[in-house]
Amino acid sequence: MVDVSVIVPGYRDWEWVKVLQSTKESLEDLSFEIIFVGPTNNSGITDENVTFIKDYGAPGRCLQIGASHATGKYLTWACDDGVFTNGSLKRAIQRMEEKSDDKFTLGLNYYEGGDPRQEEFFRMRFHADQQMPGIKEEYRSSPMFVCSTEYYKEIGGLDCRFEHVNFNIHDLMFRIHNDGGEVEIFMEPTLNIAWDVNAPDYVPVRRAYLEVDLPLYQEMYAVDQSDRTKIPFDNWKDSSAIWEKRFKPQD
Repeated sequence: MVDVSVIVPGYRDWEWVKVLQSTKESLEDLSFEIIFVGPTNNSGITDENVTFIKDYGAPGRCLQIGASHATGKYLTWACDDGVFTNGSLKRAIQRMEEKSDDKFTLGLNYYEGGDPRQEEFFRMRFHADQQMPGIKEEYRSSPMFVCSTEYYKEIGGLDCRFEHVNFNIHDLMFRIHNDGGEVEIFMEPTLNIAWDVNAPDYVPVRRAYLEVDLPLYQEMYAVDQSDRTKIPFDNWKDSSAIWEKRFKPQD
């Protein structure tokens, strides 16, 4: 068993060498595997601890598929336009080891070209659009996280009805809270994401956010969800094998 499994759902295979290198530098001497899930692999990577899984599905589905192959003690993920900061993932894993609790989960601090987030950003009801009956005052969440791989699979991971990787992770964090787990925010900046909302490849993500994920999230958490904990881990099998917002069926 390796220390950490890193899942990378994406299609920017030209960025994967950079993601891999930053993972090595962030984990330092910890052992890891990295699992890329996407439609193509022209990265040229040949490292033995790297796996490529071909899939044309939405990002949430790809992350879940990658997690189904994960063998590490801990699980995290990265977008393929992001890089980890030096040594930060190792320190996050050290915090996981200090707690030694299967349900303990770290939300990771991240930034998108500007300053790292402040603590209140990760208190969900701090945000006006998160002040819904199903979201409790104590809920903490971050789209980037580290958790036990075994527990991730036990609680069911992501609900793949959500397409983009955002609301489905908030839902996962809330379910961990409901299941008696502790979600702590690791405030050291851990991932720098080069997210350009004006880039053409952002359009499918924006469509998924507005057309599918936001309405589902608002409907779900418009009512109390205190009993929502475990979901079927293999729910990704019910999602489309081709994410038509980005790919054509013949791709």
